[in-house]
Amino acid sequence: MRVEILMPRIPVLGLGTYYTNRGIEYNSDVPGARELRQWAFLAKDDGDRGATTLRHPSSTDPATYILRTPAEAYWYAGAVGQVLIPKAFEGLGMNQATTFLVPVPASCTTRATVAGRWPGLGIARDLESRGFGKVLASVFHKSAVVQAHSGMRLSARDLLKSLEQDKQPIHPWHRVVYVDDLFSWGNHVAAVHELLGRPKNAMVFTVGCTDKNRVNNALEARYRFMSYETLDERPQVTDEL
Repeated sequence: MRVEILMPRIPVLGLGTYYTNRGIEYNSDVPGARELRQWAFLAKDDGDRGATTLRHPSSTDPATYILRTPAEAYWYAGAVGQVLIPKAFEGLGMNQATTFLVPVPASCTTRATVAGRWPGLGIARDLESRGFGKVLASVFHKSAVVQAHSGMRLSARDLLKSLEQDKQPIHPWHRVVYVDDLFSWGNHVAAVHELLGRPKNAMVFTVGCTDKNRVNNALEARYRFMSYETLDERPQVTDEL
């Protein structure tokens, strides 16, 4: 008997499109590109990046806000996320169930640095404060990970070896939302997904999805899928949901 092992296919919901470099050749002239980029910088919380003024088109709040701090970036991500995530669940056919918000660990996140910089945790806590899901901060790096933002990156397999977890109460019928500031290659998500035993009802929520392709408005929500066959190759990311 042949047993077919299905490769994981994980939906990704981004609040906008993040262009990794500046200049017209990198699509930074797209409406909303500067605002989304600055919002993601604030959420990343790795230095003084300045303020951004924006109103997300999916927000039910008509006000325009000035975001100046990481906490404000998390707050606004939670405000927009509480509108879009339930719609994504409904569209994906994910039935009502207990929802766990699992922050993807930053490269510096270890058990000893939980109180430090951890963008995914900041966004997850804001969502939890709105009554949306329960934070499950259970995945950490054994030690801080160093990797460049460009060029060769650690594979999902290497990242999986660097991770450890606390005992967690995730069951097959639970919904799991992996929360992060940016979604790029998908290696971190794949590593966390494997560590947690490939939860069936899982998706990614993030401030920005990196992309080289031009969009009409960088502040429009992105709906994507990531999938992978092995942990040694970069996950495939497609624009479909």
